[in-house]
Amino acid sequence: MDIIKPIMTSNDIKIISRPIDKQKSLEHRFCVNFIEDIEPNIQSELILEPTTDFIGNNYTYHLIPTNDDIYANYFSSQDHTIFIVKDEPLFFVIYKLINSLHGCIISKYRTLEFTINHDKSCINDRQIIKLLRKYFLPHAKIYSLIPNDNLIADLVQFNKTLAFSVNLMNIGIIYCKDKQTQLSQMFTNKYRDSSNAYRSFLVTLDVTDDIFENNIKIRWYLSSHMTDQVIRQYIASLNCLIIYKDGMQPLDFNVLANFGKLAQIFIIVRSTANNFYRLDVVYKKMKQFSPNIPSIESNTVQLKYLFTADNIRDFILYKLHNGLVSLKEDSLISYYYLYPREQALKDLVIKYD
Repeated sequence: MDIIKPIMTSNDIKIISRPIDKQKSLEHRFCVNFIEDIEPNIQSELILEPTTDFIGNNYTYHLIPTNDDIYANYFSSQDHTIFIVKDEPLFFVIYKLINSLHGCIISKYRTLEFTINHDKSCINDRQIIKLLRKYFLPHAKIYSLIPNDNLIADLVQFNKTLAFSVNLMNIGIIYCKDKQTQLSQMFTNKYRDSSNAYRSFLVTLDVTDDIFENNIKIRWYLSSHMTDQVIRQYIASLNCLIIYKDGMQPLDFNVLANFGKLAQIFIIVRSTANNFYRLDVVYKKMKQFSPNIPSIESNTVQLKYLFTADNIRDFILYKLHNGLVSLKEDSLISYYYLYPREQALKDLVIKYD
């Protein structure tokens, strides 16, 4: 089953996006903070993320919503009807407003919230099912259920237990010296032999701080501070990695394909002569996720944003958080997260059918 979304465009249906909880912004510093980009040759498994045009005076980015609490916060205490789809499996949740329906879809993917307008003074379950088929699943077998306290509690617990939210970010940092091209070389680099630029970057990133927005915990894994055995034990099991590279020579991104299956998101950092930081974001096959690195076109050349010590930490952490949420839903390893949700929904369908 693909991610459920409206199959047709209409003024009568609207997907609801809740207000953004946390957000940051980058100032427009065109004369100082941009540098020409280089288009690399990269393997098909890996994706070099494109930049986003910088429009206006500020580029704003935010944590993407997980929607884990949509049902609990906006539906569970309302007088609502639950519709079951056995084939998928999933639940439509609907409560009625005047000439509209407020609903959400609880599936193995993130909960989708929506409204549907209609012209009926009074609408029954059969008519609601017809609208759900029209806008979402034309051929699905949809049945209405009478909500009870146990079913409501089970749906709340489902989204709480098998959540998309990220409570812990495990982040690896690998130090790559100038002209190194092999992972085996990078893993032998130790802090005592590192450059001042790398040490300065660790201070800027503040790897002693283990708390992020919304009390999300961070666990840092620095290969330059680990033995070979510990590197093999931990680095290979991380979903997101930061590679700090000395020198301005671009990293050969193809080396990233040599990381294990679990490594999905890579941020490559290089320092410039003026104490700015250039970032490249590479990930394995998954949908693009915000925030993108800003860029601007000047004299037909695409110029890429350079970060400062004041804004690089926030951008990296927001990017990695959003990537960790996104990979649960659509990546080469999303099966590990979606399969348990799908099985739990099947159990609920059997329990309440």
